[in-house]
Amino acid sequence: MSHLFNNILHNLAHFIFTIYRKYSAISTSSISYQHLKYQLSAISYQHLKYQLSANALQMVLLEVLTADG
Repeated sequence: MSHLFNNILHNLAHFIFTIYRKYSAISTSSISYQHLKYQLSAISYQHLKYQLSANALQMVLLEVLTADG
């Protein structure tokens, strides 16, 4: 289970870094910084929810496929 959690954290960190690089070209004024923080938290929350549901689905499928008769 900890491996699964580490995988989620790794994917999340990579995703946030990618988004950060995309938005880093934007002016670093206070307003855009606040907007960036909000965008990152909203996007990373959605991504985390997606990752968790995808991983949960994989675990359920694995249980079904490996269940004895």
